[in-house]
Amino acid sequence: MAIGKSFDICIIGGGPAGLTAAIYAVRSGASAAVIEKSAFGGQVAVSGEIENFTGTENISGGELAERMCLHAEKSGAELISDRIVSVSCGDRITLIGENGEYSASALIIAVGVKRRQLGCEGEERLTGKGVSYCAVCDGAFCRGKTAVVVGGGSAALEDALILSRICKQVYIVHRRDEFRGERILCDRALSVGNITAVMNAEMKSIVGENKVEAVILNENGRERRIETSMVFIAIGYEPDNAMFSGLVELDERGFILTDEDCCTSSHSIFAAGDCRSKQLRQIISACSDGATAAQMAVKYIEEK
Repeated sequence: MAIGKSFDICIIGGGPAGLTAAIYAVRSGASAAVIEKSAFGGQVAVSGEIENFTGTENISGGELAERMCLHAEKSGAELISDRIVSVSCGDRITLIGENGEYSASALIIAVGVKRRQLGCEGEERLTGKGVSYCAVCDGAFCRGKTAVVVGGGSAALEDALILSRICKQVYIVHRRDEFRGERILCDRALSVGNITAVMNAEMKSIVGENKVEAVILNENGRERRIETSMVFIAIGYEPDNAMFSGLVELDERGFILTDEDCCTSSHSIFAAGDCRSKQLRQIISACSDGATAAQMAVKYIEEK
């Protein structure tokens, strides 16, 4: 890849927000690059079935991510695999990556969020050895065995449903007395015969030397051990915005503060999708953000 590539708009993050931003930027006459450090499509690429994206009714996350990538490429955006390590602002914005250097008149941050960790004993040591944060990615490793899912939101319920199709037994461990996920997912999960809900329970430790063997819970004040082959942690997400803390204003949780037009505290930087401070974090709202951020970035460049 060439060093010092220049674009009108650079977009960090290749999920639905970033890919949509690229499509709208190019359609408005701007040159745009989407720079992604891992898999294009973001969280969508490792999701199971998507049922709430308008016009699709039911589609796999992998297929939807692939369609978004192809759409962005066919529109004329450049998709670049690289990890950005620093961003600086001057007359133009400079992005330094592990594989190259890029410059742009405007920047759209669409880095999404990262999975939150439990912080319990054994989690870090056994990550990749039976502890996972992605049922779609790693569920096949416990085919015909027992799995534990930790969490009470929609992501945890979706993971449990995915695993129920291939595992002998699935436990959902939640620290409250009721799930917080979508009602349709709650009803569906609780109706599956090989899914067992363990409520009012907190993870104390994950047991095993070189692989996961069991989990130790504090269930209603009593210790309980569940033998399992894998633990899937789905307790929500947290922002991954530390790199931008000196460039744009963040809220107390680390999300990027924007107005309703996705404008940040910096005139040349915009934010879209789950990385910004907002109420709803869904694929459809990320796409909406991407379109808005692109239009505002193009408007900024034209006025400049």
